[in-house]
Amino acid sequence: MSLPPAMVKPFAAAWRARSYFLFSFVFWVAHSTVPAPFASVASVDRQWWQDLVDKAVGSFDKLSYFLFLAGLIYAVASDVIDYVWTNSLQAEVRKGFVETGEVLTRSLAGFTSGLVGMTFESVKVWVDGGRGSPDQVRTVARSALVSHYGRHNDQASNLLDFVMRDLLDKWARDHSQVWDNFSSNVTVRPSSIKGHFEWQETRTYTVICFSREGELPLRLEGSVQIGAVEVMTALDQMEFRIRFGQDEIVNFKDWWAKHRDKAEGGRFTVQADGITIAYEGLWLRYEISAQCPISDERTDVRIFERSYISTEDRSYSLAIRHPTRTVNVSFSIEGLPKWSVKRPVASATLYQHDQRAVQIESLHERSCSAIVPGWSLPGIAVVVEWAPG
Repeated sequence: MSLPPAMVKPFAAAWRARSYFLFSFVFWVAHSTVPAPFASVASVDRQWWQDLVDKAVGSFDKLSYFLFLAGLIYAVASDVIDYVWTNSLQAEVRKGFVETGEVLTRSLAGFTSGLVGMTFESVKVWVDGGRGSPDQVRTVARSALVSHYGRHNDQASNLLDFVMRDLLDKWARDHSQVWDNFSSNVTVRPSSIKGHFEWQETRTYTVICFSREGELPLRLEGSVQIGAVEVMTALDQMEFRIRFGQDEIVNFKDWWAKHRDKAEGGRFTVQADGITIAYEGLWLRYEISAQCPISDERTDVRIFERSYISTEDRSYSLAIRHPTRTVNVSFSIEGLPKWSVKRPVASATLYQHDQRAVQIESLHERSCSAIVPGWSLPGIAVVVEWAPG
């Protein structure tokens, strides 16, 4: 036998409050059957806790009425809330969720369709307009290169990451320093120092730094084996001049004239103004260093050197420390008719061709030149060898 429809909801509400009614009944039964445990003890003989226990037992009826009333309130309140939810709020909340879902769906569809319809022009405008952070733009650039050259560049230790990290990140920034129109003109000739040739080299290049800040470290160093009798004569004839922009920052002859008296005895070390000369009885070592502040986008550098090399030396390796655009090397021998220069070797011949092919010239047996157009990476750029015969 089922309940009439009008009784279903009130009964369900009363059922939800059954715990209140159950405990109310338990406390009513306890009040009716359980006497005060210390009622027989005279009041003058009672302890405080015995009074407390009797009062608690005597309050079972009040607790029973309170729980019964709370159950009725809960049943009525839940029935009213259920009625309001079913007949009003439920439909409104469901409608709100449906409308919100439709808005999110339309927005997501619009967003994805925008991504699918993204054009080359929109991506280029985003990049050129500087709307992304440097890290974001670099990530987009790498993704584009991986897409173009192949997904194998996502593997560990790939060439693409090496080029971006060790070349572009280091040398393509606006504060990076690159060289332009590097020229090395070398002449080897006889000298008055026994067992040595005179080495004369003029280097010129332009330092490019678009941020116009920072410093260019310049460093010249070498060593030569010279006897104690000839060491002072060799130093008197050596020459180093460095010009950075419009300023001459190193003039070894002037420096040596000022500090020559400090080179006493068979062994000496003279150090001042970034120049060090050390002689320990057999080997003469020299070192010249300078820090050149950069203030222009392009700064010309000129280095002139006159020193000595052993007659046993047979090769010259030109090393560059920065990416360099166009390298020009010329090498000649003077006053040594029985010596000849071999055809130079340039590392760029391995990867530069057509209009950027390396140009090697040997005008006669005692001179040669090599022109490397385009960019050369740091390292050994050109090697020249010479030999008697």
